[in-house]
Amino acid sequence: MFSTIKRRLLFLAIVTLAAFLWSATFSFNLFLPNISWHQHQMSGEEKEVEDPIISSFPNGALFISHEELFTVKRYELDKQQRRVIHHYNPPLERITPLMPQLLNVRLMAKEQLERDIKGRYNRFTSTDRGDDRFNIPLTSIMHLDRQGQLRTSALWLGDIDDPVCTLQGECYLIADGPFHANKSVWYSPDGSISWQQLTQWRFPEPDMPSRFYSQKLVSAEAGKLWLADQYTLSVSEDQGQSWQIAADIRPLLKRNTIQWDNSAEQSVRLSQLRWYIDNHQRLLADVTVSLPEGRGERRFLYNVVSSQQEQILATNIRDIARSPQGQIFLISRISASRFGLYRLEENGTSQLVLEHIDRLGKIYAGLNLLAVEKDIGDRAHLYLSRDGGKNWQRYKLPGKNGVFDGAGDRFIRFPEYYRTLNYQIGTFE
Repeated sequence: MFSTIKRRLLFLAIVTLAAFLWSATFSFNLFLPNISWHQHQMSGEEKEVEDPIISSFPNGALFISHEELFTVKRYELDKQQRRVIHHYNPPLERITPLMPQLLNVRLMAKEQLERDIKGRYNRFTSTDRGDDRFNIPLTSIMHLDRQGQLRTSALWLGDIDDPVCTLQGECYLIADGPFHANKSVWYSPDGSISWQQLTQWRFPEPDMPSRFYSQKLVSAEAGKLWLADQYTLSVSEDQGQSWQIAADIRPLLKRNTIQWDNSAEQSVRLSQLRWYIDNHQRLLADVTVSLPEGRGERRFLYNVVSSQQEQILATNIRDIARSPQGQIFLISRISASRFGLYRLEENGTSQLVLEHIDRLGKIYAGLNLLAVEKDIGDRAHLYLSRDGGKNWQRYKLPGKNGVFDGAGDRFIRFPEYYRTLNYQIGTFE
């Protein structure tokens, strides 16, 4: 009898202690310092900014944001048919005032563009509810200056892949045609304020024909442009007029018994490939592989020295980030219960910058700021350092629908799910 009471009291004490510790942690996170947010307004028409893309440089940043051209005006309930009827805004009424900013108009006659939009709109509305496969992205190309003012410099009907900018503010982007399988490349000499087509651009021969993969810009610096294909990394020193293959991942995959196609289902297969060029001009291959029998994925970082030689730099990677100066930071597991944030050194070793008992998440690497999110648990904060990782502070997370301006050491976030002119810039004081 007595022992039963003691066990119950011990259990109650443990539960009380656990509740106290959880409450203390939660309360502590409530009083974490917040990022200093400053309200700003865009110039021009209201926009719904979702998942913005940024390429930053010391004097500003290039923003890319996508919307859908065909939007719902109102809904009507058909009680007899028990269905919802969608009524859409006439696309030409929306696009006509925007024609002066449309880069597409420089490539084709306005009348032809209007006919193509009408044809796509008819296909889109041919069903009771619009078929999203036939909608057209309306992409805003925006310039953010050092004072935090965001302006639309151009528009594009179609998708735009990740752009790249040099530290001097020369920017490049690849634009997909909205109606045909053609691409155009655009260049800005002044930090995305004005744009001109690179008519002499010639894409290198693709690694293999594919409708599902397109060549992507990786980096632009020191007079060089880097372009990634499915397996190769090419470099150009004449603004895309000619290309040389700088690295090919397939010999590395073969030496490490990694399949790069689906011919052998029970083998380790290449899942994703990313490239980085660091501040020592090393060609770094970020390789994610899928393990057989559904055993998950693994991520590795290699220094591709040549087609015959590579150096493995890190394993069990969770995230990688490149700073504007070209420094590489990564998160990897130290042991079964500890994780670390590392900085890649010139000699190929990784210098531990931060160690934590919980999993660490996304890395933000700026000119002077280094931050990393806590990945599990309360998830209510990030760790931030202003001195390269010697000292750390905890801050509340910046929230969703935002980006990190690395060259400006600031966060920019936008409201979700509605059109507005408002946005916020967050700094650390």
